[in-house]
Amino acid sequence: MVKNFLKTTLRVLYRNKGFTILNILGLTLGFSCCIFIALYINHEVSFDRFHKNSHQIYQLTVGMERNGELLENTPITTPKMGEDLLDYIPEVEKILRIGGGGGNFMVDNKFISSGHLMYADSTLWDFFDFELVKGDTKQALREPFSLVLSESLANSFFGAEDPIGKVVLLEGEIPYTITGVVEDCPTNTRLKYNGFISFSTLYKVKGGIMTEWDGNFSYRTFMLLSKGVNSDEVVKKSNDFADQGINQKMAQVNVRFDMGLQSIRDVHLYNNLMYEKPGVAKTLLLLSAIALFILFIAGFNFVNLTTARSTRRAKEVGLRMTVGASKGLVRLQFIGESILLGLVSAFLSLLVVEMLTPGFNNLLGLSLSLYQGQAVIISAFIPLFVVVFGFLAGLYPAYFLSSFKPIRVLKADFGGVKSKSTIRNLLVTLQFAVSSLLVIATAIVFLQLNFIKSKDLGFDDQNLLTVRVTGENKWQRADRLILELMKLPEVEVADVSNQPLGYGFTQNGYVVEGMENHLMIRALAASHTYLQSIGTSIKYGRYLSEDFTTDEDGAVVNETLVKLAGWDDPIGKKVLRGGEKEFTVVGVVKDFHFRSLHESIEPLIVFLPFSYHASYWNPNIHIRYKQGMVQSGLDKTHQIWQTYEGNPMVGYSFVSDVLANQYRAEDSFGKLFIYFTVLAIFISCLGLLGLSSFMLENRMREIGVRKVLGSNTSSIVARFSVDFTKWALIGTLISWPVAWYFANEWLSNFAYRIDTPWLVFAFAAAFSLMVSLATVFVQTIRAARTNPVETLKYE
Repeated sequence: MVKNFLKTTLRVLYRNKGFTILNILGLTLGFSCCIFIALYINHEVSFDRFHKNSHQIYQLTVGMERNGELLENTPITTPKMGEDLLDYIPEVEKILRIGGGGGNFMVDNKFISSGHLMYADSTLWDFFDFELVKGDTKQALREPFSLVLSESLANSFFGAEDPIGKVVLLEGEIPYTITGVVEDCPTNTRLKYNGFISFSTLYKVKGGIMTEWDGNFSYRTFMLLSKGVNSDEVVKKSNDFADQGINQKMAQVNVRFDMGLQSIRDVHLYNNLMYEKPGVAKTLLLLSAIALFILFIAGFNFVNLTTARSTRRAKEVGLRMTVGASKGLVRLQFIGESILLGLVSAFLSLLVVEMLTPGFNNLLGLSLSLYQGQAVIISAFIPLFVVVFGFLAGLYPAYFLSSFKPIRVLKADFGGVKSKSTIRNLLVTLQFAVSSLLVIATAIVFLQLNFIKSKDLGFDDQNLLTVRVTGENKWQRADRLILELMKLPEVEVADVSNQPLGYGFTQNGYVVEGMENHLMIRALAASHTYLQSIGTSIKYGRYLSEDFTTDEDGAVVNETLVKLAGWDDPIGKKVLRGGEKEFTVVGVVKDFHFRSLHESIEPLIVFLPFSYHASYWNPNIHIRYKQGMVQSGLDKTHQIWQTYEGNPMVGYSFVSDVLANQYRAEDSFGKLFIYFTVLAIFISCLGLLGLSSFMLENRMREIGVRKVLGSNTSSIVARFSVDFTKWALIGTLISWPVAWYFANEWLSNFAYRIDTPWLVFAFAAAFSLMVSLATVFVQTIRAARTNPVETLKYE
C-alpha cells in the first residue's frame, strides 16, 4: 500500500509540475529562513548559559534611590562591596570581580595594542568555563602583575613559542608575567576579552581607593551562590548589610543604595541596567514572529493551491471512492503528498542553508553552523518538524477533497463540484496581513536606524581621532604631542581630555547650588579649547579660556544640569565635588550625546584637569583632521608619535567608528529584517501567482461569455483584479494595530526614537495593492485576451 501511495504521489506531482515547483520553492525558502532565524535565536539564547554553574552565578547590581525614587540601577560596583558581602552572607560561596582594561604591550621592542583586557580575580575559572589552554587555573591570576592572554593574542606576541613565564611591558614600562593562555573569547558571552590581568594588581596600582563602598565604581561583581539558595534571601541580607553601613552615610545626602542580583542567564536576554546593552528578548521575539509568519505564509500557499486544484482532482477522488477507497485512505493520500513535498523542501533548504551560511555569518559577525554545538539539536528536530508541518498543512485539503460525493463528481466532467472559496480568501487575507506587518516593521526599523545615523549629536564626530597616552609624565607628554600636531597643515585642532568620546563619562556625586540633595553628574576634565574643537555650541556664558586665570576653578555645564538644578541664571553658580574642589559655572553648553542614543542625555560638568587627574587618569588626545586630508594627516601623526614617544602609535580610533559600533547589533538586525521580509513577500507572491493562475483557468468560460456579451479587455482585467486586490487591502488593514504594537515595543529600547509614522501604514497598503496587482496582472491580461471561440467551442 505504501508503495502504491508513493507511486501515485510522484505521478501526481510530476503531472502538475507548475503546482509542484511553486510549492517546493515556497516551502524551501520558508524553511531556509526559519532555520537561519532558529540558528540566530539559539545563539543569542545560549549567552553565558554554557557555564556549568550558570544557575548559581548572579551579577551584583546597585540601585541608587532618593525619596523612594530609583535614580539609576547599574551592574557597576566597587571592589569592596563583594569582599564584605562574601564575609557577611554564608550563602555566597565565592565572588568574582571583573573590570575593563587594555593597553599597549611591548614585546621584543615591538608595540602591540590590545583592547578587551580584563582585570579578574583568581576565582574566574570557578565561575566561567573559558578553557585555559596553558597554565594552572588555581594560580594563573593569583599574583599581582600576572597576565593571561587569549590564544590569538599569544600567537601575535610569540608565534609558536611557549609564552608561559615570558615578561611583557605594559605601556612599555610595567612588567607583567604571562601565566596562562585562554581560549579565544566565545561569541556567546557578554564578557568580551582578549586576556585577563590579575585583580590583585589593582591593589598595588590604586591602593586605598579600592577599599571604599562609595568610591571607584568601575567593576562588575559576580557571586556564586550555594546550590538551592534563593537569591531573594541573598538580596535581603545584602541590603541589611548596606543599611548598617554605607546607607547610614548616604542618608546624609538623602540617598540610599539598593542592592540586587541578576542571574547571569538573564543578562543578555532581559537586561535593562545602565551601562549595559539592552536585553535582546524583544528582538528575538520579533524574529520568532517573522519565522512563524513565514511558515504560515508557506503553509497557506500549499493549502490555497491544493484546494484551488480541487476540481482537477475531483474525478480522481470520485474514482478512488467508487472502487472502494475509504475517506480515510483518500485523506492519507493527500496528507502523504503534503509530507513528501515538505521533506523534499526540507532537504533542499538544508542545501540552501549550507551554501548561504558564510554570507549569513559575515553579515552578523558570527560563526554559526547547523552542525556544531547546541545547533545540532535544530538539525535533529528538522525531520520531525517537517512531518508535523506537512501533516498540518495537508490536513484541511485532505478533508476538503475527501468530502466530494462520487455520484456528483462522475455525473459529468466536474459536475457540481465547486471549490469553496471562503477558506482560500481567508488565507489570502492572512497572507497579506502578515506581509503588510513585515513591510511596516521593516520600514520602521529602517527609519529608526536612519534616524540614529543622521541625528544631530550636538557635536561633530567626523574626521575626529582619539588616542590615549600612558606612562610616566603622561599629561606633560600629551601637551608636547599636541604642540607638534598643531604644526601639521592637515590638523584642524588637537586637544586633550581624561576620557575619550563615545564611551560615556565617569559619574560622581556633587553638591549643586540651590539643591538640597547631591546630584549624580557626568564629569569630564579637558583642556580649554576641547568643547570648541569637538564642535559643541555654547548657549549661555562662554567656554573655558586661558585668558581667565580664574578658570582653574571654572566649569562649563550642559543644559540638562541647568534644568535639574532649576537655575534661571546659571552663570556664577557653584558646584562642589565632595570636598575636593568647588567649581564656578562660567558657561552652559547645548546638550550633546556623549553616550549611545539608547540612553538619555545626563547632566554634565566639564572643567580643567587638576592634580587628581594627572595621577589617576590617562590623557586622551583628540585630533580633528581637515576634510580630505585624513590619511595624510594620520600618516604624519604616526611619524610624530614615533619621534617623540619612541614607539608606534597603536590603539587609536575614530570617534565616528566608535559611535557606529554601538549600533552594530541594530544594523545587523535591520538587514536581517529586510532580507526576511523580502523573502516572505516573495513567497506570498508565489502563492498568489499560482492561485490566480488556477482560478483564472477555472473561470475561462466566464471570461469568454463576458467577451461575447461585449466586455472589453480592460473591464475584464479590472473586474478580476479587484477580486484579488480587495483581500490584500483587507489584510493590510488587519495588520495595522499589530504592527503598531510591535513597532512601539521595539522602539522603546531607544531613549531617542522616531514617532510611529502613520505614513508607513499607508505605504504598506499601497505596496500590498501594487504587489497583488503586479502578480495577477499579466495572467489576467492573458486570460482576457484569449479568443472566446477557444473557451466556448464545446458549449
